Amino acid sequence: MLRRRHARVRGVAGVVAALALALAGCGGGGSSSSTRATTPTAAARSSVPATIALSSPAFANGGPIPRRFTCDAQDVTPPLRWSGVPAGTAELALTLEDENARGESGAPFVHWSVFGIPPAATSVPPKAKTGTTDFHETHYGGPCPPDNDPAHRYVFTVYALRAPLDLPDGAPPDDVRAAIARTASAQGRLTVIYVRGG
Repeated sequence: MLRRRHARVRGVAGVVAALALALAGCGGGGSSSSTRATTPTAAARSSVPATIALSSPAFANGGPIPRRFTCDAQDVTPPLRWSGVPAGTAELALTLEDENARGESGAPFVHWSVFGIPPAATSVPPKAKTGTTDFHETHYGGPCPPDNDPAHRYVFTVYALRAPLDLPDGAPPDDVRAAIARTASAQGRLTVIYVRGG
């Protein structure tokens, strides 16, 4: 059942969303540069200085993510650590996006979003708020590319925010992205890859 998560999302989104996913390279293995979002929100977030160091004790930047953190196994939330949060930060937020797949809005597929993280935190606290993913769930959803796809790139990003996000638990992916873009002052990124059978 877990192996069919992308198929289930496509069914919910309908024929138009399925076509958008296919054109975006979700099933075709296009280069990551050709599948990145070009929306104003994405441009705003990409211009934020990358001065936060984000890492995981479980995997390396640019390497494969272990299977236990994916839908092919336990789908365990991975451990993340960060440092270098700038002074004056009001709140932190974190997202996980698949650069090689698209959600219903056409932006990168959201696997996880967390916000309301205290600025002094160095990892995700258990009581942080969570947004809705493109799986229509409100918890971590690990990498789960379609069968037979080339490796997908998954990007964890932690953001330092100048003001708290005025969003409720379960906020939609695009609302979280837009709110982050309006107030982000710094970011840190951690990229991993995953392919079925990899």
